[in-house]
Amino acid sequence: MSTSAITSSTETYNSTAVAQQNAAAAAARQAAEKAAEQNQANSSATTVKISVAAQARLMQQQGESVQQIANSLSTDVKTVDEYLGISTSSSSSSAAEGLAVLGAMGG
Repeated sequence: MSTSAITSSTETYNSTAVAQQNAAAAAARQAAEKAAEQNQANSSATTVKISVAAQARLMQQQGESVQQIANSLSTDVKTVDEYLGISTSSSSSSAAEGLAVLGAMGG
């Protein structure tokens, strides 16, 4: 075998090896991109948006006070009371008025 044939054979081998390495690198890049896309899709699929009222109820279940919830949600205590179904002071005065009426009736 001549020197030029050996050189040509070596060059062919080297270019084939480089082509295989490039193909493997491209395949690895594609796999990584696909995995990243799937991770992004999975993370957005598991994200749940809940209403402010639901957030307030969750925070109450976790032991936060109405004032803390109002501060966290950037709202007022009255609104949080409404979210949580807590009676406001007007219903308390109605109860007091009812007791006053009963007292006046002698009962």
